[in-house]
Amino acid sequence: MAQPTIQRQISASTRHDPQRELTQARLSLYGRIGTAFSLVYFVLVNAFPAEAKSWQDIIFCLPNAITISVAAVFATTWLATRGRPLEGRTLRLLDAVGLALIGLLTAGYGWLTLRELHFSYNGVLAITNGMAFRAALVPSPARRTMVLGIVAVIPTVALVMTHSLAPGVSVQGGAMLGYVLAWCSVGVGISTVVSGVIFGLRKRADRAERLGQYKLLDRIGAGAMGEVYRASHAMLRRPTAIKLLKPHIAGAMNIKRFEREVQHTAALTHPNTVAVYDYGRTPDGLFYYAMEYLEGTDLRRLVEAEGAQPLPRVMHILRQICGSLAEAHEAGLVHRDIKAANIFLCRRGGQDDVVKVLDFGLVLHADDEEEGKLAGTPAYMAPECIQQPGTATTLSDLYAVGVVAYLLLTGRTPISGSTVEEILTNQVKLEPRPPSHLLPTDLPQDLEDLVMACLAKDPGDRPVSARSLGAALAACTGEPQRGRADPVAPRQVGDAISAAETVFPGTPVSAAETIMPDEE
Repeated sequence: MAQPTIQRQISASTRHDPQRELTQARLSLYGRIGTAFSLVYFVLVNAFPAEAKSWQDIIFCLPNAITISVAAVFATTWLATRGRPLEGRTLRLLDAVGLALIGLLTAGYGWLTLRELHFSYNGVLAITNGMAFRAALVPSPARRTMVLGIVAVIPTVALVMTHSLAPGVSVQGGAMLGYVLAWCSVGVGISTVVSGVIFGLRKRADRAERLGQYKLLDRIGAGAMGEVYRASHAMLRRPTAIKLLKPHIAGAMNIKRFEREVQHTAALTHPNTVAVYDYGRTPDGLFYYAMEYLEGTDLRRLVEAEGAQPLPRVMHILRQICGSLAEAHEAGLVHRDIKAANIFLCRRGGQDDVVKVLDFGLVLHADDEEEGKLAGTPAYMAPECIQQPGTATTLSDLYAVGVVAYLLLTGRTPISGSTVEEILTNQVKLEPRPPSHLLPTDLPQDLEDLVMACLAKDPGDRPVSARSLGAALAACTGEPQRGRADPVAPRQVGDAISAAETVFPGTPVSAAETIMPDEE
């Protein structure tokens, strides 16, 4: 089974290096601001000339030409780093070559103005300011900054040393050499200290982003209960995802629910259930757990991008979902938020379309005390959960599986509405049209019967368990029911299911205004 195009695109988009991205962004900023500063210097120096000059004399004056050349070096750095991502080696080379060229040009500027003593320090001022400016913007270890600084001031020092040995100017040149050496040393020292302090602060900030043995890299998603980050382990090379409890919703009840989620999920071992590795709490009280990092796409994005899915693929996906739920249900767990966004497709062991059931944030154990609140996503909520909040059972999860199956087969959810309240009302009152009424192609009658059985308003009319549903899906070989309509185009799917993707994170029935959107 071919890997979906959308899955490859999403997978590729997650492979990046935050440190390299920061360096490139800062080099781009360094080049952009350096270009602006150089041009401002050019304008101000020539704004009040001692004598009237034509614009040709101003442009082609050697000191001004050097100023324009410095601006060109900064502009080249900016243009080279503002586009596609560059390798770290290329970025370091751009940084080093740019600063060395600026040092060489500013030395030439000093040479041209060396005849008058009060102008002789122009080059020194330019290069020392440039080094301090770079140290403040471009992340770099102190040692690298010191080496680059020494390379940058060598042309200026060498120029003054050569001039101090010239006949007739030894006294002035010798005195000047001491001043130039002093200021260049101070400039290199200041830039080294600045770079070391800022780089050290950056490293300490990185350490602050560590949770135990895990370092947070970038945010990859969020939901009602928490945020999910891509992370790396200090010792292991295994990719990891970290889920954090949102600080602004932390409270006794939410902490209890978060702990319950990780404890219940960690107890599950089915290959189609996301694996939990670790759990912890930071010194400042932030709860988190580590789980396997998945590269691929969820079913919501898949249907939005490609529309209704081929029948063999739908069957393959549904049977894996049933396998995951069968283990959870037999352990006494009710997921309560099965939906397309919580079903992930990835590649494992050379196999495509491996399902991972995610987000057990609303999971309920048979021994847990139910809160009597709406919990779940409206378009996937079973009628009994709407009519009597707090009555979710394993059969409620099977209703949600029926919605997922309907979405995969037709490209739309069976029950829709323009508002959350309308969706909830329609879930209770309206009967969905059979999937074959929306398809131009044949659909096995026994498969359609299974999907419609899952969507039954009465829980007693649904399959008795996830395991029996999986077995029935595997046995679907009946006569086809001919399709009667045009399929839904991918571009129409987003509007059809976006209103359905609102999650109730245990919201009281009387407080609908507190409903939180589910961020993907």
